[in-house]
Amino acid sequence: SWFKGLKQEEVLDGIQFHWLLKTGKNPRSFFSSIGRLSYTKSLERGLAQLAEQHSFDLIHCMNMTSLHAIVLKKRIKTPFIAHVNSPLFLWPSGVLTTENMEMEPTLRNFAKDQFRSKQIGRLQYPAFVRYNPAAWWMIQRRFETLNKDLKQFDAWIGISPFMTEQLLKQKYPKKKVHLLPNIVPLQDFLSLPFVQHAPPHILYVGQYEQYKGPHILLEALVQLAMPYRCSFYGTGSMQLSLQQFVTQHRLNVHIYPELPYSKIPAVLEAHDIVVFPSLVAEAFGR
Repeated sequence: SWFKGLKQEEVLDGIQFHWLLKTGKNPRSFFSSIGRLSYTKSLERGLAQLAEQHSFDLIHCMNMTSLHAIVLKKRIKTPFIAHVNSPLFLWPSGVLTTENMEMEPTLRNFAKDQFRSKQIGRLQYPAFVRYNPAAWWMIQRRFETLNKDLKQFDAWIGISPFMTEQLLKQKYPKKKVHLLPNIVPLQDFLSLPFVQHAPPHILYVGQYEQYKGPHILLEALVQLAMPYRCSFYGTGSMQLSLQQFVTQHRLNVHIYPELPYSKIPAVLEAHDIVVFPSLVAEAFGR
């Protein structure tokens, strides 16, 4: 996707990049998501333009939102690979919970689930969207279209055993489903010294949202009968309530803003325990 300040074409580390697509800037913003509605048409135009200029051996759609490129398969006549990095194909909102994991992803069940949810996916949608039958219908249609697109690919790559297991449960051909964990720059982590702290330093890195479970970690710390230090790094709608809980219970916890990725190795090195208290099925630990 192209954003202001980017070139439309450049070479980085010997790889040719084309910044052609249009989308919203913030996936957590309702109004930015409205801007993202133009993404699929932008994707069709951008890929068609590239296909006229280059001959590709294969096309790898690197996330679930780019799966729509498969509509050009007959025109381009090139193998397409889907990178399955989220449970968007399993439930209309893209968030699997203990309540909906065993439910059929029908419009009726999705509507029931939304009455229990405070958001759709990552977004804190206003009530007139969250409880709006027209919005449910649109999200359900998007979900059905995504699954229709996904089935047309020539191979599928899951980023975790959980993702590949879900593909196999959906009857995708076993020989064409592969596991490829997310790439991690190991040199940034393995070069760090291992230091054991006393008292132990506990770390949470993630969104401050209900389904990620940061409040569960705080509730557990209230009951912890030993010294500790704990740091939270993230952003989201629960930040204020988390801070209020910390103050109310006098916890040795510091709530910080979102952490730049470049600083994650050093922050991990400064802690002994990393906690992922997520309340939903994750594609991978974030």
